[in-house]
Amino acid sequence: MAWRFWQHSDRGQVDGINGPVDFNVFNGTVEELQAFVDGIKETP
Repeated sequence: MAWRFWQHSDRGQVDGINGPVDFNVFNGTVEELQAFVDGIKETP
């Protein structure tokens, strides 16, 4: 896989959110995204 995430904008706008929002694309399946998220550990 050449890339996992691509940030195509750091200036997106979303109703209800003040300020700019990152817009990102995940290059993979829903299952791969879930496995990636499951592997992230929270910082205490």
